[in-house]
Amino acid sequence: MDSSSAVIFNYSKASGLLGKAFIGKRTHLLFEKKTLGELWTLLFKTPSPEISEHLLARQIELEAQKRFVNQYIGFLRKWDNPPEILVDQLKLVQLRNIKLIYSALSKKEDELPYIVDLAEFSKLNVSAWPDLELITKDSEFSWCREVADIHNQQKIEYKMDLQFLKSWWDQIQKYRGDEKIVQEKFFIEEFSIKNIIWALRLWVYYDYPKEKIIENLLYVTDRADSRDPVAAPVFEILDKRIDNYSDWEKWKYAEYLNPVNKGESWKIDPVWFEKQYSLVKEHHALRIFHEQSMSNAAFVAWFKIKSFELNCIRRAVESIRLGVENEIS
Repeated sequence: MDSSSAVIFNYSKASGLLGKAFIGKRTHLLFEKKTLGELWTLLFKTPSPEISEHLLARQIELEAQKRFVNQYIGFLRKWDNPPEILVDQLKLVQLRNIKLIYSALSKKEDELPYIVDLAEFSKLNVSAWPDLELITKDSEFSWCREVADIHNQQKIEYKMDLQFLKSWWDQIQKYRGDEKIVQEKFFIEEFSIKNIIWALRLWVYYDYPKEKIIENLLYVTDRADSRDPVAAPVFEILDKRIDNYSDWEKWKYAEYLNPVNKGESWKIDPVWFEKQYSLVKEHHALRIFHEQSMSNAAFVAWFKIKSFELNCIRRAVESIRLGVENEIS
């Protein structure tokens, strides 16, 4: 289809899919289910496979992600030439795919792990399994040609993260007008928050010193410092005390902090922060989807909304397996 026809057709389809999605007031339906079998039937409208709970949990996550990505690829295929800004949204899926491939090879597994098929939008030649050099050839991960010792896997994955971020950031700088503004805003906010959450986890759970936290940050320029778009917000909090609310109450993201309960000691909670931010992020994306209905920004927002839904499904799976309440509210 030509661009205008594709936008009209896809927006109508995307709106219908969001109406059936487990977002907003429908999110709680995921967390009402008591078994993984019930959750499977809610999501896929079929009886659950007769497999172990461990395998079923994994299968629910895989099927949910596959359905989401296939829906999005379906949109892209309606364009004669899909906008690059929309194709770029699949970069996160490709990053996950290469990490799964590398992990499987480092563990000397015989079979290709389950990865999400990006079809013609994939830059990875997965048919070349298990030849890593051929798999990554002509992709941004072409530098990854050999499998290092399993103990260095985290270091390699960190390098992949940086490569992915820098490649995407450089691509965004080539956009013009509203496309650049919207995508750059989404990018900076999303990965700044990921950096903050990662830093808080290292700080709160593992007592990492400031220098060690900085060494683990994501960045898109030459180094992780206060001038980098996605690392800078972390530098603003490194001198705060994690158990003193007054240090945080005027912070830019204070609305996402866990509350202070009278008579109880307070300590910043990374999990609470992440959940509260995800709700705001979903509402913001929904607003963009409706307000900018006939633009590429609407489909970027749709991708963010469905990513939120996927995370909710993963949490629902986790809460059922652990037997705990974990609803996002």
